[in-house]
Order: sequence, then structure tokens, then C-alpha cells
Amino acid sequence: MDDFVKNYIDTLLGNEAFNSWTGYNMPTEIEKRSNLWVTKAGARVFRQGFYYDPKVSSLHIEWGAVVDGEMLLICKDRDFKLHKGMFYLMPDSAVVTAKPIGDPFLVWIEFTGSLSEAIFELIGGRMNEVITGSYTLEQLKMALNIAYLLQYHPHHYNLSVQSMLWRFISGYSGTQMISKKYSADIQKAVDYINLVPAGNCVTVSQLASVSMLSRETFRKKFHKEVGEAPIQYLLRYRIAKAKEQLLDTSKSIKQIAFETGFKDPYYFSRLFKQYEGLSPLLFRKTMNIQPEI
Repeated sequence: MDDFVKNYIDTLLGNEAFNSWTGYNMPTEIEKRSNLWVTKAGARVFRQGFYYDPKVSSLHIEWGAVVDGEMLLICKDRDFKLHKGMFYLMPDSAVVTAKPIGDPFLVWIEFTGSLSEAIFELIGGRMNEVITGSYTLEQLKMALNIAYLLQYHPHHYNLSVQSMLWRFISGYSGTQMISKKYSADIQKAVDYINLVPAGNCVTVSQLASVSMLSRETFRKKFHKEVGEAPIQYLLRYRIAKAKEQLLDTSKSIKQIAFETGFKDPYYFSRLFKQYEGLSPLLFRKTMNIQPEI
């Protein structure tokens, strides 16, 4: 487990977080009228597998982050091997078998409401199936804050939890899911982007070379399959990495700009605001607000 993640979990939740526990929500009328609310959240050391059958009640969606270790999900004869840094999104309408590999540590939240299906599809899923991807530190931190409030202050911060849920979901706008299928050559490029440190300035020509395609053929094929030009995907990826680093308040905005491949901090700030709607500094202040106890 990364030291930053471990220290944040330990500071927020104490040693109890590294066991298994669940915080439950009792939604208010305001939450219910919003048609989407958190039902429960928590953390667990996943030592035993399970077989999950569809329910006939209202739809619930579970998001889980693998903070440490590995696990295997099987849905419709398709295997999803999840390691540290990955999440799963699972509707309770799906038939799922889950198996731990070792003792993975998970942080999770569950939500429901009449908008559940629409939200699930917005994020990129199809009903009765599981989707997976890589979570950001921002998303993990949001899930932990929700779990914290439900565990220790379940009846006093309903609106805070509700607000965090919507911010959590909005963070998936435009996210590319690992479970999305690309052709082999485009997948090589996407994997290369994810493996190379964000501070390295990857070029479209490099990606074309990795994919063993001409630059123009690669550019057109990438745009067709991914839905945006390679340069736009690269910029959005670097902004996502910057958002993770902004949670570490020991680093300056200028340092983070350099470490995510932006030589000009002012250009970085302008681009960040263009993508996220607020400056890096305001984003940092917003994400590091702690609930008053």
C-alpha cells in the first residue's frame, strides 16, 4: 500500500480502518427526492470469496477500490483480475463470483435510487455486467470521506455525504474504463501511456511507433476507437495525474506542473481550469476540506 494512501486512511479512520467495518446511511427525504443516495460504505480485508445472485429489489450499485493486494471477479464467464489501484463497479443485478488473491484490502461505497441505472450507464457500464478501471487518489479519498462520515457521524452529515456522492460520480465524466475493448494496436498505446511516468512527454509519434502504425493511420484509428485525438487523451491523462498529486499538500503547484510534464506552470493552471472548471489551487483547497467534528 502506498505510504500516502496508508497515512491518509490512518489519519482519517485510525487503525480500525485496516480491519473490516461498515457504516450505514439513513437517507433523509431530501436525499430520497434526489433519486440517488448512499446506502452504506466501509472497508474490509477481503479474506473469503462469495457468489452473488441478482436481487429482485431496487437496484443497488457497489463501487470498490483495491487499495492493496489482488482479487478476481467472474461475471458472464469473463474474468476481471483486479490489483492495487483498480476499482470495480457492480450492479446487484449481475451474477458475480468473487475470489480474493491473498488478503486484499478494499474500500467501498454502495448507492441506490431511481437514477442508479442511468448513472451506471453514464459511467460506462451495461446492466447485469461488471466494469473495472483505475481509480484516482481523488476518487479514493472521496470514498473514504463518505465511509468516515457514515461510520462515525451517520445522522449529522447527510447532506455532506450526498454532496460527496455527486462529486464522486462527476469525477468519472469522460473516464476511459479498462474494460472497454480496443484493438490490439491501440491497446498497446493506451498501456504505454499508463506505464510511462506522467512527467515524460509522450508524443503521438512515439505512440504510433509503439502501435506499429504510421502516424496518420494511428491518429485516425485512435480517434475512432477512443473518441478523442491522441493529444487530447494525453493532456487529460496528465491532468488526472496532477489531480492526484494536488492531494499531497507538501508539493507546490509549480512542482506538480513539472512532474506531470508541463514546463510552464501558468499554461498548466490555464489548462487545468479549462478541464476541471477551477484552478489547481482552488481544487486543492476544495479536496482537502475536512468535516468539522
